[in-house]
Amino acid sequence: MATDKKKKKFKKRYIIIPAVIVVVIVACSFLFKVPETALFEQEEAKTGSIATYYSFSGNVAPHDKKSLTADGNIKVKQLMVEEGDTVNVGDVLYTVDNTDYDASLRQAEASLDMAKVNYDSAKNGQNQQSILQAESAMNSAKLSLDNAEKTLSDTKALYEAEIVAKSDLDQAQSAYDAAKQQYDTAKSTYELTKGTLAANTVESAEAQLKQAQAAYDAAVSQRVDDQVTADFAGEITKIYIEEGSTVMVGAPTMDISDYGQMLATIKVDEYDVSALEIGKEVICTVDALGKDLTGTVTKISRPATEANGISYFSADVALPQDDMLLEGMSVEVKSLNQNADNVVTISMKAIQFDNENKPFVYYADEKGKIQSKPVTIGINDGITVEIKEGVSAGDIIFYPKTTINMADMMMG
Repeated sequence: MATDKKKKKFKKRYIIIPAVIVVVIVACSFLFKVPETALFEQEEAKTGSIATYYSFSGNVAPHDKKSLTADGNIKVKQLMVEEGDTVNVGDVLYTVDNTDYDASLRQAEASLDMAKVNYDSAKNGQNQQSILQAESAMNSAKLSLDNAEKTLSDTKALYEAEIVAKSDLDQAQSAYDAAKQQYDTAKSTYELTKGTLAANTVESAEAQLKQAQAAYDAAVSQRVDDQVTADFAGEITKIYIEEGSTVMVGAPTMDISDYGQMLATIKVDEYDVSALEIGKEVICTVDALGKDLTGTVTKISRPATEANGISYFSADVALPQDDMLLEGMSVEVKSLNQNADNVVTISMKAIQFDNENKPFVYYADEKGKIQSKPVTIGINDGITVEIKEGVSAGDIIFYPKTTINMADMMMG
């Protein structure tokens, strides 16, 4: 833990330096014959509280964030929202143009119906009649297509001659497209009927029926809803699609974030993960806002990620409602490690360490002579240390001055 490392560095630093300072002080005291206390700083031991914390860094994030993707190969018809809009569950986000899918579905449905008829005919010996009916329907559709094609050609010529309006040309084109679709369907049905019934067996008719059913089921599964709706409440943070654009299956369409509940997402190394548990309250410092917030741990990941030989876990901390919290803000999360209340405390700089790395402090006896005595220390927060034995509240503790000037030397 970071606090332990500081303590070790602190100890090492004071093993040698205080001894040198004491030698200098004694020499100065001997040369200038001044009170030893003049060469020391002093402080009063107090009663207080100390707490140490585990510290983790992270960022503010929404409680729920979802990237929507296209369920199929779609053509966007109309966008119903804009970036920044707030939506509720069930609100329409955009609509889909299913014209091509509907045409394919109708064709698959017609083929399925014909396959059913052919199967029944095969069982009842009515194959030839079914073929003739399918051929008649195809011929009729071909005649309609020829007429529509001629009308379209004539209308184009009239339009180019500026005799008819563009709307007339569009109408002729639509009529031709419809006739072409009807003919293709009728032709497909005829070929399917003829190919199926030519075998004149119930087995082949049944196989064709299964094939037509599979094709119909595939067409149904490929069709997406005409309207795509929100499945949770939030804010539209990103729109990737445009009206009229074609989007492939799996491509992103929109991002929705729920800013009603914000989280602090943090990374915890494997050695400190035991400091957190679900439901534990922690202190969350958002420097950008100058605020300390009380958060609650809501999630700790079970799988870890590895970096430089150390495993890290992610954790979520629920933050209280605050409109000033924005996604991406840096946050420091502190989890209580140790605390001691109503204990004797002095500053870390007042603690000295001997050659065996045992702690002691300086005090002045009745004659004003600096003496040392061992102490038992407890926890420290890097600035203040707990004294368990050796010092009482109100005691005056001395520690060597880091700099000595001539005014100090000439005192007394």
